[in-house]
Amino acid sequence: MHRLRYLLPGAIALLAACATSPEAPAPAPPANLQVGVSRVVEGDTLVVVDSDNQRHLVRLRGVDAPQPSQPFGEGARRCLEELVGGRSVRLSADMRSREQTLVSEVYLASRPVSQLLIQRGCAWWDTRSAPYDLELGRLESAARRARRGLWVDTNPVPPWEWQAGSGRP
Repeated sequence: MHRLRYLLPGAIALLAACATSPEAPAPAPPANLQVGVSRVVEGDTLVVVDSDNQRHLVRLRGVDAPQPSQPFGEGARRCLEELVGGRSVRLSADMRSREQTLVSEVYLASRPVSQLLIQRGCAWWDTRSAPYDLELGRLESAARRARRGLWVDTNPVPPWEWQAGSGRP
């Protein structure tokens, strides 16, 4: 029940955005809902379809994957596609709304997809959305040491720096 108090403000904000914007997404699906993955947009973002056939843009909590235009951007998208493409996943109860996008932990069976992505070297640990998830930090360190995925590059540019313009070609 205590998780609902965190979900309610986000749901209210999303509903308000839907009321004022004709192109706004459908209201958030209920928490802990099984949804189908319709499409992987990029390495940390996907489109899911709920039981009412409503589409929702979901950004994975705890990860930040390379942008499509940066090195390993397409590799990160393919990594997420291989994990969840066309499958059923579960969204967490503590999802939040941010700029018409839901931010949620996404589970494949009982394993957080964010852990799988970081373990494979397909994303960075996003300490802004999951500052206390030390398991993500441990998995990122192990992927760096093993030079998996994006860590093959000796000095990969984090997406937040790429977006700020320091890494763009």
